[in-house]
Parts: sequence; structure tokens; C-alpha cells
Amino acid sequence: MPNRDFLSIDQNCHSLWDTLPKLQALGRMGHRGIHCVEDVDVAFTRRGAGVGDYSLELARERVFRGGAMEWGAALFYTDFLGRLPLDIRRLEPYTGWSSAALSRRLGETVDDLYDRYSSSDNWQLIGPSYVDESRYHRVIGDLTVDEVAPFLRQLMTHAEKDMIGAFPEADARERIGDWFGRENALVEELIRGTGGGTLVTLYEEWLRTHLPAQIRVETTSQTLASESCREGVRLLLGLFVTEYDSCVAAYNSAIEEAGVGLNPLRGSVGELPFFAVIQRDGRMVRTTVNLQDGALHAGDLQWPIDMVAGRFAGGQLPPSVRSIVGKALVLVLQVRLQPGGSRLALPRQGSLYMPAAHAFERNLRACGLLTAPVHEIERVRLGFLERWSSCRTRIRVPDYLCPAFSSSELLACEFSEELPVVVARCRKTLAQLVQTDGREAVARELSPRLYDRRAGLEDRRRQLARDPATRAQAGPIWDEIKDLDRQLLRGLVDAVVLHLRVSELDYYDSRGALLPWSIALGGKAFYEQLLDHAELSLETCNSPGGGG
Repeated sequence: MPNRDFLSIDQNCHSLWDTLPKLQALGRMGHRGIHCVEDVDVAFTRRGAGVGDYSLELARERVFRGGAMEWGAALFYTDFLGRLPLDIRRLEPYTGWSSAALSRRLGETVDDLYDRYSSSDNWQLIGPSYVDESRYHRVIGDLTVDEVAPFLRQLMTHAEKDMIGAFPEADARERIGDWFGRENALVEELIRGTGGGTLVTLYEEWLRTHLPAQIRVETTSQTLASESCREGVRLLLGLFVTEYDSCVAAYNSAIEEAGVGLNPLRGSVGELPFFAVIQRDGRMVRTTVNLQDGALHAGDLQWPIDMVAGRFAGGQLPPSVRSIVGKALVLVLQVRLQPGGSRLALPRQGSLYMPAAHAFERNLRACGLLTAPVHEIERVRLGFLERWSSCRTRIRVPDYLCPAFSSSELLACEFSEELPVVVARCRKTLAQLVQTDGREAVARELSPRLYDRRAGLEDRRRQLARDPATRAQAGPIWDEIKDLDRQLLRGLVDAVVLHLRVSELDYYDSRGALLPWSIALGGKAFYEQLLDHAELSLETCNSPGGGG
């Protein structure tokens, strides 16, 4: 194993995200490691953007029809205990209707449903991904400080305003103001010091001001250029080159099994789960690598496959190709391959594609394609919400959660006490809603007056319909019943959305802007306690429930 205990990789590397407490907790435990500021991942996407459009904006993360989402991992902040993005298709088992049927019964379109319910409270920097043509996508390493600085300042301002709204007490607001005053001064210093440079360089310097010496900060491309990581690429790329059909089957089967929303490989065009990071016309971009006619293709480039004694040997990359990088499922395997790899440190609830990555590894091993051992995933649990149990700072419950809690304002310890009861109640209700009888019982409980009124109208309609003399009077009553049905269904949908969102609050156990939120709750002492009580667990492809 190299001279490190772990490797960490993340995009959004600033103090408004959980990268920092994860790394500080590991350092406090005496661990040595390398954190990679991600520079080879796609910088962002924006729905409907075209080639030649370079405008950027901060926007809420949301889901569109069919599960499509805009990507903004380079820079983002999630509001205090904010909503996570919601795919409307998740409502189907609880309402008993497909999304199309549900929208019709509500008198809306499917797009209306997504507009109403899918938005999150995560504010992310989005923009067009394409550079010159649709095959080439900007990577985070291509973003400059000059173009991103206005949005970084805007995000810091938004985060401070969000937290001032979430913590109504004067002491908490004073702590928030002091912390943001210092951090904004640091941001301005970093912008001046890295002006003309890249966002990645700014992130590196930002993290170094907060991290202990035993945690080294570099970029993903630097780490992937090391001999141990290049060997991992050669091994996994070699598997696909020499056993393409079997590897594609293993990969696509893993995606289907895990159901994490990743796209399967298109075997008909020789698609590989790798990207080529290319320096092109002064820009840092990436494009998919394909296997065609015995050669590797990436955009306009192609190069021969180098085989030695029947084994893939890597070969010489074209000069403009900086590196070959595995897609998510491959990358997390590549960096852990022994002997050169190391444990990959992830927060609890981090990297939600890990079930698919574990399934991919299992599939490769099951068919004898992968025999090399790998290091474990190292999960860091910070237990943020548990630390609230003795905290008497008052919080303002986010609006979307208020119907589930006893008050719109609670002491943190009161919220902590109510939380497990509320979550358990919501999960129990969701389990009821999967059954038709349970769904009807929940609907009656949610709107008893509407439900009884509908039952009375239905009885009246049937009486009128039986008599030819009064049958015509049943029509207007039926229209009224349909209106009540829409109201009842709307109430049910609102309840399902609330219950799903409440059941996801465990996300904030170890995710979010935990440093400034901790400062607001109890100052430096609260944050120190958070780091002191961090827990580690190891995860492998055979771990029960691995991935969370």
C-alpha cells in the first residue's frame, strides 16, 4: 500500500460542503491521505443549452420529465436541512397511478407535476456543457477563477442569508456573521491570489488553509498520473479491450441491478466506461472513449491498441490526451486496486452509485475477469443530527417540514427528540400507501371531511341515477364528486411528497454545510465535538447494504 491511509475525491471543495469535516475528522484520527480536488469531471450541464452558449447561473437542482437533471457539482450549497431533488416517478407506488395517469386526474400535465414537486433547495452553478461541438464537454479543471468568482460570492451571500433565516436567536446570528466575515475575507484573498488561474487551484488553496499537514491536497488528474493509478487504468481498460462483451454485460447488469439511474453502455458502438481528458484549442475537455475496429477512439482522435503477448499494455496516448479516466463505477474500483491503490474515503450517504459499483466488481469476479484484491471503501459518519440532542439553540424548521413537526420553531434538542418519531411515522405511512386498502385509510385520515362529503354525494348520485325521472340531476353531482376527487388526490400527493422528504432527512447525518451549521448551533465547541465523535466503517462489494 502507498504511503497513505486513504484517498478522497470531491468536486465542491469549499467550506460550505462536507468534504472539509470529513477530511478534518480523518486527520484528527491520525490518518494520512490525499484529497483530490476533482478536475476531470464534467463542470456542469444545463437543460436545453446549445453549442456556443457560455452563460452561467446559480439555479435550484431539480428533476425533469423522465428523470433528467441538470448537473452542477463544481459549485453548490444546500440550504439548511433543505429539500433533496425528487423524481415524480417515485410517487407511483404510493398513489397507485402512473405519472401520466396521476397528472390527468389532477388536471395537469406531467411537466406540471415536475415543476410543482421536483425542485430541491440545492443551489448549483449550471451552464452549457458543450465546447464547440456536442462531443466535447468542459471539465471542472477548465473553469477559471475570473468566470466563477461572481457566482462564488453570490453563493456565499445566499448561504449566509439562508442561515440567518434558519437561526432566529441573536447569539447564533452573531456567530454566523463572524464566521462568514472571516470566510468571505479568505475567499477574497483566494480570488486575488488565484486570479487568472483555475477554480481548482482556488479550491486547493482553500482546503489547505483548513486541513492538517498529514492530508495532502492535489488534483484528480495529478493522482491519476501516478504509476499506481495508471496501472489500474491499464488493468480495467485491458479487460474491456480483451473481453468486451463480457465486461459490458457485467457493467450493464450492475446498473440494472442497483437501479441508480446511470446509463448502460452502448455495446453496439463499442462504448467504453472511460473518458479521455483532452487539451483542445486551449480548453480542458473530455469525451467518451469507444472501441472500434481494433483501435481506441475519442472525439477526432484514434490510436492503436498496444498488445504484448496477448495482453493489453496501454500504449502511447496522443499528445493532446492528458489522461484516460474511468467513469464513476470504474474510477472507484481503479483507485482501490492493490498493490498501488488505497482505501477510498466517502461520507455516509455519499456517492449513491456505490451499490452499482459494488455490483460491477462482484460481476467481474463472478466471471473470473477480476482477481486482483482491492482496498475497502472507508465511510465517515459524522452524526450531525445526533449531536443536537444536548443543544438548546433555537432553529426555524424549514417550511416544507413544518406540517410534520410540532412547531415552526424548535430548540435543536426538541427537533432531535421529535425527529426519529416523525421519520418512523412517515415511513409507516409510506408502507401503508403501497397497499390499496392502506391508501384509502390514509386518504380518509388526511381529509376526513372531504372524504365523508364525497361518500354522501356518491350515495345521493346513485339514488338519483336509479330513477329515470331524476337521472339528469345526477350529472352535476358527478362533476362535484370529480372535483372532490381531485382535492383528495392532491392532498394525498402532497402527503406522499412530505413523507418521502421527511424519510430522507437522514441524509444530513453526514452531508451538507456542516461546518457553518455547527458554528450556528454552538460555535467552535459544537464543531469540535462533531469531529471528535466521527465514526469509521469499512465497506466492500460484499458488505451487507454496501453503499450507504
